[in-house]
Amino acid sequence: LLDIINSEGAELSEVAPGDASLRVEDLIHKDNKRFDNLREQIEKRAEKARVAKEKSLEVISELDELLDWFNEADDKLKTPSPVNADPDTLKRQLAQQKDMSEDISAQKAKTRDALSSGKKLLN
Repeated sequence: LLDIINSEGAELSEVAPGDASLRVEDLIHKDNKRFDNLREQIEKRAEKARVAKEKSLEVISELDELLDWFNEADDKLKTPSPVNADPDTLKRQLAQQKDMSEDISAQKAKTRDALSSGKKLLN
């Protein structure tokens, strides 16, 4: 459409008398400038949308990983083995408890990061 306007405008400018030719050229120039500005704004918004989509997919991926971990941890906590008086069994249970505690501590940072990323995405 802009090409047609430019072409028709150029022809009109050639046949227009005196100042009318300058006004037609000025209008064409202004229209081209407006079109370029709109195109730039659309490109900037499209880039922002692309970046936001990319970030949201990253946050979703982080949340999916955390959800998987929460489900695994929940399963482990739902089926605890009974405490046994056998020293070897107690050592193994204590080691499992320590591993779970370390795993929970490690997940705290991931949870904070995911929460922070989600908040940034919403703002």
